[in-house]
Amino acid sequence: PNGYGVSLTTREGILLIGGSDASKHLAIVRLVTIDGGEARFRELPPLPRPLAQMAGAIAGRRVHLCGGIESPSDTAASNLHWTLDLDHLSEGWQEQPALPASGRILATAAVLGPSFIIAGGCSLASDETGKPVRTYLRETWSFADGKWTRLADMPRPAVAAASPAPVREGSFYVISGDDGGQTGISSPS
Repeated sequence: PNGYGVSLTTREGILLIGGSDASKHLAIVRLVTIDGGEARFRELPPLPRPLAQMAGAIAGRRVHLCGGIESPSDTAASNLHWTLDLDHLSEGWQEQPALPASGRILATAAVLGPSFIIAGGCSLASDETGKPVRTYLRETWSFADGKWTRLADMPRPAVAAASPAPVREGSFYVISGDDGGQTGISSPS
């Protein structure tokens, strides 16, 4: 079992990147293909550290990952940014300039032309008891030519929206996502 990773479609198959099981976060990266009706799994270079709840997308032949947390008990999210060149897998994951903003989990990723986009998500901080508290974000950032550029904020926060986001004619679309409006509401009896 594995959830909260990044799944991306490539011409070779589907990449399954990181995520978590019931007790820990994972650094595993696998390529899934279908051969004669059966799923085949090929190990690719692992992540530099275990990660879950990060955002990712593919620009050209380069996989981009940003954010996430290393363990289920983390009270701070990462702002680190990694890439994997699908045509040069032996080089493994390469660290890129970190997002110049709060680390985040459950952000939305997209690719517009050569630009990797990251939008929304939430940052984490520790409360007085040491438990993680979320701050819902509206920021949107673009990474191209080795640098980050801040774009216009989204009209509302979006956490765990569909990611990578669909794109069309120079725009990306944030579909759904938690805006924090239901935080603290008790479950119906």
